[in-house]
Amino acid sequence: MQVAAVAKRVGELKAAGTEFHEVVVLCGTNEECLQVATEFRVRGIPAYVRSGEYERTSTTSLIEEMAAWATAGRELSGIRLGDLMHRWRDLIGKRGTASASVEAVSALLEYEESGIAPASQFMSDLLVDDLVFILKANGKADESAALALMNSWIKAKGPKFRVSDLAGRARGMSCVQIATMTSGKGLEFDSVLVVGVDEGAMPHFSSTRPAALAEDRRKFYVCLTRARYSVDLYFSGFRVNQYGRRFNSGPSRYLKQIGVL
Repeated sequence: MQVAAVAKRVGELKAAGTEFHEVVVLCGTNEECLQVATEFRVRGIPAYVRSGEYERTSTTSLIEEMAAWATAGRELSGIRLGDLMHRWRDLIGKRGTASASVEAVSALLEYEESGIAPASQFMSDLLVDDLVFILKANGKADESAALALMNSWIKAKGPKFRVSDLAGRARGMSCVQIATMTSGKGLEFDSVLVVGVDEGAMPHFSSTRPAALAEDRRKFYVCLTRARYSVDLYFSGFRVNQYGRRFNSGPSRYLKQIGVL
C-alpha cells in the first residue's frame, strides 16, 4: 500500500481547507486499516478506525455526536448543541413528548468532561430503548433497527467501553476516518482515498465465481459514491500474501473499466 503517498495527500487536503473528519481512507481488510492508522499516527495525523459493528445512519451518527459534544464541548468536537437538538426533534417527531428534548440536553450536560462513564449508561440516560420504539412507530424501521443494534453492541462491550470511546467514533471529532469497503457503508465524505486498488485485492483473488466478482465490483463502485468532491485511488501493481510471496498482477481491472488507466 502507498501509505506515504496517502498521508501526503491527506496533508494536502488539510492545507486546502478540508477538515480531517471529512476525509476517509477505505481499505480492503481490517489489517490494512490498522496499518494505515498506525502510519498516520506516526506522522502526526489523527486517525480513527471505524469497524462495522453497526451501520452508520442519521440516528446512530447523532448519538455518537451527542457523546462527542457532551465530553468535548463545541470547541473540541466542532459540533453545535442547537444542531443536535434540531436533529433530535426531527427523530422523535410527534410521538416524542415536549419534555424529551429538555431531558436529552440535561443528560448531555451531566456528562460534561466526564468521558470515563460507561457508554451503556449514556445510552440509557438518553432513553435509547424508547427511541428505538419511537423510530419504528414513526415508520423509520431501518433507523430503529440500526439503533437497536448499536445499543446492543454497546451493552455487550460492558463498562470498559466509555462515553469517550463512543465520542471518538463521531465524525465531528477531527480525525481521518479509516474503514474497510464494507464498514464504509452509509458514510459520505468530502474526499475518499481508496488504497490497495490492485488486481488480486480488488477484486479479491479468491473471487472466481461470477456472483463473487459482481459483489467485489459493486463494493468498489460503492466506494466511489462515498465522495462528495474527490476520489483518490492508490495501487502498487502487486500484492503480497500472508506468507510473503509477491504477485505482480498489476493494477485492478476496475481502473481500466472506469477509464483512469
